[in-house]
Amino acid sequence: MTKTLFGTDGVRGLYKQHGVPGEICPPTFYGLAAACAEFSGADTVVLGRDTRVSGGDLADAAMRGAYDQGLKVYDLGIAPTPVIGASVERLSSEEGAFGISITASHNPEEYNGFKFLWPKGLKPSEAEARVIEDMFWGMAGSSRSKQNGKYFDVVSIPYLTETIDKLKSAFGERPLADKTIALDTANGAAANYTSLIFKALGARVIHIDKPGGKINDGCGANDLALATRFIEQYSEASDKDFLGVLANDGDGDRVMGVCKVDGKIVKITGNHIMYYLAQGQPGIVGTDYTNSGLVKKLREENIAFEYCENGDSNVTEALIIKQQEGRQWTRGGEFTGHLIDTDHLMSGDGVYMAAWFACKVASLDETFANVYKELPLWHEKMQNIKLVPGIEIANDPETISFINDTAKSVAGVVRIHTRGSGTEPVYRIWAESAVERKLNETVNKLSAFITSRVGVLSQK
Repeated sequence: MTKTLFGTDGVRGLYKQHGVPGEICPPTFYGLAAACAEFSGADTVVLGRDTRVSGGDLADAAMRGAYDQGLKVYDLGIAPTPVIGASVERLSSEEGAFGISITASHNPEEYNGFKFLWPKGLKPSEAEARVIEDMFWGMAGSSRSKQNGKYFDVVSIPYLTETIDKLKSAFGERPLADKTIALDTANGAAANYTSLIFKALGARVIHIDKPGGKINDGCGANDLALATRFIEQYSEASDKDFLGVLANDGDGDRVMGVCKVDGKIVKITGNHIMYYLAQGQPGIVGTDYTNSGLVKKLREENIAFEYCENGDSNVTEALIIKQQEGRQWTRGGEFTGHLIDTDHLMSGDGVYMAAWFACKVASLDETFANVYKELPLWHEKMQNIKLVPGIEIANDPETISFINDTAKSVAGVVRIHTRGSGTEPVYRIWAESAVERKLNETVNKLSAFITSRVGVLSQK
């Protein structure tokens, strides 16, 4: 059993009802909650979960772990990750609080996971995650109780009213009046949040994912199939009062979109939303996957841009460093739809950002189609290669050499970024280019080589 639990965004994997510590199972979540309680020094935890069937058992285990450490446990029930992060500060007591989100984000129903959140949704640093892991393994198998805590079921939380008030203050009392928006909340935690906010802002809402459906199953920000089918069939998709489709992922920390442009169905990604977030700002932070078309346009408009490593926690860290230097950088994000404004929250909030983006577009009397046309992006392609357990392809010298040689051969034409996923057993190849043919050739070449190397190494 590997000692490393935390990946790019929390602890995540296949749910095993009768698993052992270190697997995604109740004993692990009991121990993680207890370790987080000891690590944080807080006396309060705010806990919520997404809509997965396994969420109830795992949430109960996490609550017991915190309770046995003497904490006050506030149970939000089904709630998006950003709502949990925003609520931590509101519900904290004398010694402070932290949050736990029981979710596997955009992964399928059979997965689940554990996210630790500081107040305002700030995620733990890598060093903090390693300390929590060490504490977990030191406590593994024990159920030692310091003292009994207290349970509280939270009936109402201020996130909805505060978010609505914030958007009304920025854009007016009914900024989405006479506008129609289609929402896909991935059959997930945001279903009863995103639509309520849009309706409160005056929008006519079409909810396209259906109650009772599996989380992220052919829907949501990570799989825009449902949104695409809706646009294909919606007779008013080109109407000037129809903004487009916005989609959250399973735990509501991401937002992506779909619209129709000149009869063609296209995606609205984090790149498009970041362009609007950057307006009026001195600069903005994006990850290595940020599209070069966005970076070029921002620099043409004298808006600075800074790259950071993948992960919305890395975006936040880069923004905090800027602020410590006295620079008023508060916004950034990922092309996948994790978007951050530290004045609002310290990690991705797909619920708030969906509404903010729609209000911004409506205030300019535009639709998502206008947004797409205004930002000429480079062509992108992502290829996921399944890994065999135990194969460390990212450290394979022949693979590293081939990737470096390929990158040099297409420098200035194709930009390449490769890495192992922090949430799934896959190796990701991502590339972008203004020349689509060259992009496809390069990705196919890399994919064929790396797939063959995985095969070779698995035979050794």
